[in-house]
Amino acid sequence: MKDFKVPEQTATYGLSFLTYFGGIQPKNALNFEKNFDLTLYHLNMMFNKTNSMFEYGGDFGKGKSEKITKHYLEAVTQTKGYSVIFEKNGKLYATWGTLGGRPRYDYLPEDMIVNNPYIPINETLKIDKDCVFFKNDAFAWGLYPLNLYYATKLRDNDQSRRVLMIISRAMKLLHGNSTDMRDAFDKTIADLKEGKLAGMFDDSVIDINQLESLPFGESTSSQTFIQLLEDYQYNKGSWYNEVGVQSNYNMKRETITSSENILNVDSLLPLSDNMLECRKEQVEKINKMFGVEWTVDFGSAWKKVRREIQQKEDAVKAESGTQNKPVQQLDTTEKGDNGDESSNNE
Repeated sequence: MKDFKVPEQTATYGLSFLTYFGGIQPKNALNFEKNFDLTLYHLNMMFNKTNSMFEYGGDFGKGKSEKITKHYLEAVTQTKGYSVIFEKNGKLYATWGTLGGRPRYDYLPEDMIVNNPYIPINETLKIDKDCVFFKNDAFAWGLYPLNLYYATKLRDNDQSRRVLMIISRAMKLLHGNSTDMRDAFDKTIADLKEGKLAGMFDDSVIDINQLESLPFGESTSSQTFIQLLEDYQYNKGSWYNEVGVQSNYNMKRETITSSENILNVDSLLPLSDNMLECRKEQVEKINKMFGVEWTVDFGSAWKKVRREIQQKEDAVKAESGTQNKPVQQLDTTEKGDNGDESSNNE
């Protein structure tokens, strides 16, 4: 297992679901100095989180639906862009298939080719007749393109900070004119990479008078490091916001006020709302087609976000209603002895 290597013909980030959810690639095989492994890490960590975006109720996972689990259904749907729900031998199954057949009037395919040796099944099913095309979103893209985009940005930032931290361990470079000096310098860099404080040189091997000190890890690197941290915070916050989780990136280097914390609420809603709308439409089709009673709604942090938004909207409406309430005018006139009105403001 230590020598595990993804075959080159299959070494794509699209295998993130297969390699981890399927348990093919052990997590201890990751090498975070490699771009592929580091990107795969960020991808799978986000897919682990978004797997809890929705919760299913009713008789989901029970009786006729006992073969379907939420984790598998969401993993396939989010990574592949869609899954397919069909009935076989009195049980419902969720898996992945290939779209095909003659296009309908809206140019969407009318067939789903399903091949799964475990069930077993190798058939071409008619969408909306034999099966339900379970889309992740309106375009059936899934979260893979979005997650790969931000995972790549975080990977580049991680690598830049790693290199900068290693370089900052040496304020000067040593320059010489012999192979022995180069070997000694390589050893020094290796020591720095391992976290050792210094590399030692032997005067009997190297003439110390031939060494030249050059600037290397300059003081400006600290400012670059701060900029990289801000870039990391910005990209990670944007990533969470894209998938519907409140995560403000603080560029002020100070505490964010509660009013600032709700400024970007509107940006959280579109994609996750689109995903929920697709699932509700498809769950309704499943209930009608197969005689089950599934329900679906937001779960985990996404449910909390919607609840907080609703509470804030209710509070704003209540405050607005109070402000718009007409104020009763006080009668400032008095009647005299003869019945005439006179003002108290005289």
